Amino acid sequence: MAFGVGLAGAAAAAGHFIARNGPGQNAVNSAMSENRASGMLNAIQNNRDYNNQWSASQADELRQWQEQQNQKVMNFNASEAAKNRNWQEYMSNTAHQREVADLKAAGLNPVLSALGGNGAAVTSGATASGVTSSGAKGDADQSANSALVSVLASMLNAQTTLESQRISAQNNLAVADKYNATSELVARLTGEYGLANARIHGEYGLKQSQIGANATLGAAGMSSAATRYAAAQSAAASRYASDTSKYNAQITAEKTPAGLVESLVRGASGQTFNELGSSGWNWLQNQLNDATHRGGRIGRARAKEK
Repeated sequence: MAFGVGLAGAAAAAGHFIARNGPGQNAVNSAMSENRASGMLNAIQNNRDYNNQWSASQADELRQWQEQQNQKVMNFNASEAAKNRNWQEYMSNTAHQREVADLKAAGLNPVLSALGGNGAAVTSGATASGVTSSGAKGDADQSANSALVSVLASMLNAQTTLESQRISAQNNLAVADKYNATSELVARLTGEYGLANARIHGEYGLKQSQIGANATLGAAGMSSAATRYAAAQSAAASRYASDTSKYNAQITAEKTPAGLVESLVRGASGQTFNELGSSGWNWLQNQLNDATHRGGRIGRARAKEK
């Protein structure tokens, strides 16, 4: 009974431990309540007591059976020993009688048995032997110990599992909080980076637009200046071509006799032939004569040079 009290005490202590240290009512219900543990251990204790009583009764029956069997064996041994002693007594009492019968049967004088005969050999008597069995004993049921260990191990394993789950949940919650904080930080940094990037791109785009506009204005100005320059050059070329055409026309006209005369008149008097009028014919005649003479001299001089 002391062992049973120890089991009940252990069960109660385990139940109190779970009820006190469990992470809540759900943990106690999911592991094993104190009443349930006590009920299980009481059932184990009752089963143990029954097994011990049955083992003791079986041992008593075995001892009684062994006692009966030992008595039968000892009675048989005693009977056989008595028979053997009776036979030995008979053999001893008829030793000379059998010896005389043997001498006669051998054709010898029976007196020899009295003179030196020993009679028939007599063996020692037999004794009965006792039988002692080792007896039987009842085996104590030790299953309650292993059952108690199993129940307590289950309870402690359940407690450990629940505690591990609680710690894991706390760790997951902490990790989730850190992850959320990190996500918020990353989102904020990403937003700030996006705003800064957009601002930089906006400023860059504005500068590019300004540069493009300035380049367009510059190109327009250069194009306008180039157009004006080309127009001026074209006008100058046109004027040059016109002057050249006039000059060529003048040279061509001057190469004709009338042109030559017109040229001579304009060079000599500063007036055209028409401007001289009728009064200039004499002057023209004089000039022609002088020119003729000068031309002759020039021609002769060139001839000499050749």
